[in-house]
Amino acid sequence: MFVVPVITAAVLALALYIYILADDKRWLVVAIISHILLFLRVTKGAGETPALGPAEIVFSLIFFPGLLLWFVRRFQTREKFVEGWEDIVTIVFILYAFLGIGIAVYQGFSLQKGFREFLLFVPLLFIFPVRKEAAKKNGRQLIIWALLLLSACVAAYIIARYRVDLLVAKYLWQVAANRQQKEESLYMTAIIILFAFLVGTRYSKGIILPLLALELFALAITFSRGYWITTALGIVSLVFLLKGVARRRLIVFSGVAISLAVIVALAIFPGLFGSVIAGLGERLSSISINTLSLRDRLVESQAVVGKVEANPVIGYGLGSLFSFFDIIHSRTLETWYIHNAYLFLLFKFGLAGFLLFLTMYLKRVSTLFKLWRKTQSTADNALVSAMLLIPLMMLFISVTSPQFDDRGSLLILAIVWGLGEAMWKYRTD
Repeated sequence: MFVVPVITAAVLALALYIYILADDKRWLVVAIISHILLFLRVTKGAGETPALGPAEIVFSLIFFPGLLLWFVRRFQTREKFVEGWEDIVTIVFILYAFLGIGIAVYQGFSLQKGFREFLLFVPLLFIFPVRKEAAKKNGRQLIIWALLLLSACVAAYIIARYRVDLLVAKYLWQVAANRQQKEESLYMTAIIILFAFLVGTRYSKGIILPLLALELFALAITFSRGYWITTALGIVSLVFLLKGVARRRLIVFSGVAISLAVIVALAIFPGLFGSVIAGLGERLSSISINTLSLRDRLVESQAVVGKVEANPVIGYGLGSLFSFFDIIHSRTLETWYIHNAYLFLLFKFGLAGFLLFLTMYLKRVSTLFKLWRKTQSTADNALVSAMLLIPLMMLFISVTSPQFDDRGSLLILAIVWGLGEAMWKYRTD
């Protein structure tokens, strides 16, 4: 009885799958948006690796075969896709990271964990198809809006989930305890890009402002002080990077966007808005160099530094663990998660991998800076300014947040770098 519908659904799903993979641009947009399958998974805590589930399987079937097919097509047509030494460094780093799995296994760590950690770095290869497709007609707009759509969907979901959590909260401490600490770099990126869009004339303010209000509130309820400060720093820096009348527009629209975010919050959280504001205020007031969480991270960092000093050149490989005494929970904790992204690179890859990664990173930031200096039109200058700020802000927040081993952050960097390099290559001076 149910055989025919099942077979029909399977055939349609297979046809859709082939249709997506058949076209590079189509696959690229779907691959970006399909990250929602990963970003909406609920985990119990920061740094936890979720169990393999249907969402991750579907995402993997879209992302990895599509990426592999993209490179196979380039080889079949003998089309050049390596365009500079930074591309070579990127490929060498990916290969070095893969070899790191073997290093960790040799030391007795998990092969499965090492492979899953390695998959976090594969989005760096996204630079190549993004750069290629961004050079085509409407390619840049499709890629940017796919990223913004992804962020908006995740933001809407976490706001809805937070509202449900607050409806059953009885005490003020539960307002912060139910923080939606997930994909903060995605909201930060969307906010900086949307602020840049506000000063241009290409897109309707009636679309940009509500999206910006949504992202601002989503970032607020993460209760992530580091991202609050970094996003604010990014917006302030955007004022200095913009040229001409764009600066005045940004200042004016900033007030409008924040006001609209408050209105949205009042509409979504009637009767609860005061508690949310009180929770945010309490979180801000707790910023101090003497907080227990900061001291715990210092203990964590000292433990990692000790491991790095013992093996400074090649590191311990992907999948490796370290232990430290967690002063918050008063117990020794064995983990792979390191809050400081720079220490993460040194621990996993040693100085060799650390220098490879930063060389690639800084060279691509340098390309964005050169593009910014050459860009004159208001709309393009605003977008390029945002694309330059995003990796710079990630360098800043990486002191307290592991951006360099975060799939969302690496996806964002690959998209920003690919877009910027396409604009640099095909710019008109």
